[in-house]
Amino acid sequence: MASRFLSFFSLYFGLCFASPLLIALTNRQDIPFSLLWFSIAAFVLVLALSLVSYSIASKTPYARVIAIMSLSCAFVLAIQGNVIHDVFYYGEFNGQKVEWRQYGWEFWLEWSGFLLAFPFFYWLLSRFSKLPVWLTLIPVASSILLVVPALLNQSDSAVFGLSDNDIDPEIFKFSSELNLIHLIPDGFQGDIAREVLEDQPDLAARLEGFTLYRDHLGMYQGTAPSIPTMFTGRPFDFEAGHDFKRVIAEMERYAYPARLLENGYRLDYLTIASQYCLKGASSCVVRPFNDMKPRGYFRHRDDSYSRGIRLLSDLTLFRHLPMFLKERIYNDGKWFFSDTSLDGSSPWPDPALREWTDNVTVAGATPRFKSYHSIGTHIPPFWDESCNYHPNLERNREQYYAQSICVLNGIASFADKLRQLGIYDQTAIIVSGDHGIYIDPDDLLGVSANSGLENRLVGTARPLLLVKPLKKPEGFQVSMAPTSLLDIAPTALDLVGISGDFSGQSVLSIKPYVQRDRIFHRYAYDEFWSGEAISYDSWLVNGAVADLGNWSLQDMFYKETAPSNYPRINYDSLSRTSSGLSLDRSEPNSKSAWISGSEFSILVGTQKPREPAVISLSMKPPSFMTADTQVFSVEINHHRLDQSFSLSNRENWSDIEIAVPANILEKGNNLITLNFSQTASMQEHRNWRTAGELRSFSLIQ
Repeated sequence: MASRFLSFFSLYFGLCFASPLLIALTNRQDIPFSLLWFSIAAFVLVLALSLVSYSIASKTPYARVIAIMSLSCAFVLAIQGNVIHDVFYYGEFNGQKVEWRQYGWEFWLEWSGFLLAFPFFYWLLSRFSKLPVWLTLIPVASSILLVVPALLNQSDSAVFGLSDNDIDPEIFKFSSELNLIHLIPDGFQGDIAREVLEDQPDLAARLEGFTLYRDHLGMYQGTAPSIPTMFTGRPFDFEAGHDFKRVIAEMERYAYPARLLENGYRLDYLTIASQYCLKGASSCVVRPFNDMKPRGYFRHRDDSYSRGIRLLSDLTLFRHLPMFLKERIYNDGKWFFSDTSLDGSSPWPDPALREWTDNVTVAGATPRFKSYHSIGTHIPPFWDESCNYHPNLERNREQYYAQSICVLNGIASFADKLRQLGIYDQTAIIVSGDHGIYIDPDDLLGVSANSGLENRLVGTARPLLLVKPLKKPEGFQVSMAPTSLLDIAPTALDLVGISGDFSGQSVLSIKPYVQRDRIFHRYAYDEFWSGEAISYDSWLVNGAVADLGNWSLQDMFYKETAPSNYPRINYDSLSRTSSGLSLDRSEPNSKSAWISGSEFSILVGTQKPREPAVISLSMKPPSFMTADTQVFSVEINHHRLDQSFSLSNRENWSDIEIAVPANILEKGNNLITLNFSQTASMQEHRNWRTAGELRSFSLIQ
């Protein structure tokens, strides 16, 4: 019977054809075989498995039962793989440990629902005396709808999986007159690079003409918003959400390489995503490294079909199974069938830079621009100072220090080769990390009022910035000019004498120690790829980035209207709408939370702007505070109320009401900050301080 055959076909179609094809289309750099022949072979396999299963089942008295069981599995796996899989954010699969159970009850609901779905669908399908053919094709149709967009997008994709014979020798040619090189080592923290260069003067000497900008501030803790900001000199619009078409349009219109193109430059990109390449570029080679395997132009491993099939198997199972089983398949980056950390495809963290060094030749006078986004010291560390690969290095400053030596030596060797060829003075170079790596900087000063500013966050806000102008062999230098990610684009053009319209400044014209306000945004990772507005915090840095006292919370954006009433202060209620409270994820329903520092900020929503209101809160000072009185002030949307408020440390919980004058509140979310005069620390936790404990917070109108 056709319906019984199609019951088996539906199961195998998704698992053995549609999902592997989708994965192969989106991971072309990892798949060594032809997608056409793979598609044909996979479809033949689906037909063969379906025929064998149908034949075996038909010879038993349980043919109908087996067919219904197969179709039940097809429905469950299709729903899991084609719908539920895309609901959650699973991390970047870069070897980090993933907190699979961060979703709490959703984690267990998904697992329970997955298990219960099998008997449910079996019961439901058993109600049919004869399975309709259309019913058996529903899982097939859902898989086709998933794959077709990926197939249609192939015509717009950049070149993937180049063989060595396909590499254009022009990409290794540098101009005899004028070159601009932009190296983007991912996750390269500036203070660690500075420490390396201080400790190794011989390495610093090889970077003759370079200036390290010690007071450089990144703008985001992740890559995706940093790269377009580097190229365009425009802040990423989180409230508009992420949209590839908008990123591409902004790159075409504002990115500094567009000005280079207008001035006759040849553009060559080696990048992690094609949207960062301009249409007029002479070459754009895409080499993603979300699985921690940086690639250059040449491949550095044996393209075995066995490994490709094992990788597809892992990713297919990962797609169709719930998080309870996903964590076992991912296995902290080692995967179940295909341990990608041991396949030999990552000889160095910056392979293309070393390929340039080995293969560079000098061409004619046509100016050339080359951009290379390498893995740098991206989380987690995998290379030692000699660039030997180690899959299980501990994530600490010492390991990143060692990997920084490896990367900086690669840059120095490239500089040595340019000197050898006589084009060092004709080459301007920018080395700009996109973000740091969540490691405490070694030069922090002062104390942050708001504990939302962790030391590690300051680390990720301080990427490396090294700049070498043309014809400046004055030794290696360090500058205290206050620079920002917004300055990369105007600096790039200034290095080669081209003007542009940017909000930032060329770092060549910024004076050391000048007072300059800069902004850092911390955004919600798990909301970034949703296409919707992205929650974020904005921090104003008014002075040197190493001084925590110069950082202040400027704004919080939450894409939904925040509650006006928080009857309990805990992780579930305030994780996205507060800063400065100690919210314990392991106890998401706590009744109160410590104020970790001398201030905290909270968003409250209202639909009655400009009207007077009352803030009602319940708090108590810490029992270990020695001061008699705790005094605090209140700011609402950066408007400080005239009155101060006090709290005796002899009191237990105190209910406090604060009058809010008219014309201060705005429709939607309002930022309310309480700043306290006193903090105290427990004897056993001297590095931790608190102004008190908060139990509830409400805006009453």
